[in-house]
Amino acid sequence: MPFFLDEDGPPRDAIALCFSGGGYRAMLFHAGAIWRLNELGLLRKIALVSSVSGGSIAAGVLAVALARTDLQWIGEHLTNLDQVFIRPILKQAGDGIDYEAITLGLLPWDHAFRHVAESYGRNFAGTRTLQDLPSQPEFVFNTTNLMSGRDMQFSRSLVLDWQVGSIRNPSFPLSEVIAASSAFPPFFRQPPSISAT
Repeated sequence: MPFFLDEDGPPRDAIALCFSGGGYRAMLFHAGAIWRLNELGLLRKIALVSSVSGGSIAAGVLAVALARTDLQWIGEHLTNLDQVFIRPILKQAGDGIDYEAITLGLLPWDHAFRHVAESYGRNFAGTRTLQDLPSQPEFVFNTTNLMSGRDMQFSRSLVLDWQVGSIRNPSFPLSEVIAASSAFPPFFRQPPSISAT
């Protein structure tokens, strides 16, 4: 299926994954899909992963996993997928962040978004930024910019809001990008600091 990997380049045939939303259920569903793609020997052939909401949690864990230097490939199969991908997914699934984040976020000096981002940082993202994403496959995290009402895309090479503009080679924390993508307004709204200006 042809698609654009680079806004300035021609379309080319490649495999792309689209991870939809649905909170932790979506995260776990997509984890199962990645497991099966690895069994089929297709995981290494993926060129693009585009995600939103709960799908962005799974995509974020996959991005962190594929950027590791201790991956063990035998042919087209990642033999330590359980260690580098499934275990962090299960660790995140065991972190019930919704009620705590919403309750603490109602305090005037706090923000629910911060608690969600801290959970992702604690469980899999650490202090990584968008610049720590692997170059292959390309990961695109989608969210809505609450300032413009438009789709906003975060990747290693570009942050893009079709109305506001773009930022080249962004260094936003990965945990905050995933939190912005998986946010559910008004409780988990993104703070102005994550918006493109």
